[in-house]
Amino acid sequence: CLFAANFIVSAINATVDPCEDFYGFACGKWISCNPIPDGKESISSLEKSEDRLISDISAILNTTTCKYEDQNATDKAIIYYKACLKGATTTEEQEFARGILEANQLEDWPRTPGEGNASETVEQLFGSLGWESLVLIDIVPDKKNVSRHVLMMDQPNMDFLERDELIYQSDSEIVKLNNMYKSIMVKFMMYFK
Repeated sequence: CLFAANFIVSAINATVDPCEDFYGFACGKWISCNPIPDGKESISSLEKSEDRLISDISAILNTTTCKYEDQNATDKAIIYYKACLKGATTTEEQEFARGILEANQLEDWPRTPGEGNASETVEQLFGSLGWESLVLIDIVPDKKNVSRHVLMMDQPNMDFLERDELIYQSDSEIVKLNNMYKSIMVKFMMYFK
């Protein structure tokens, strides 16, 4: 209760008359102390906690060493995280990454251009990782007619490609990632014909 009370009191802007602007009074201080970060459309206490948690976990994974023999779950998480960040460079990291792909029935990845059937590969990827790896899908009330529901599609949370990078392409690597994402999305949309 004390934590909740302190949180509410810390959000109040006592310089605003609540009879004139109740929202400014009740939330004004929180809004000024918590600006919306670039690339985000909104911010909430939950999102701030999630961002802090991700930052803390990243710091732990970046600074912790691991062993390649008799691994526990923590060692595997560290190896996988580091391999994803920089690409697997050591033989052990490559073998570990290959093991992850095999466990998800993706043992023939990565394929070279011209090899295999692209739609089969996309289908295999979706079957193993789920649609939400590329697009978020939800059924929500229609904003124009709340008695109906619509299929809503949104961008996923992509750590490798931020929202602004999709919109404002400045780097050649970003352009390549963006084009790859668009190509995958076109293939994905074929499933909704």
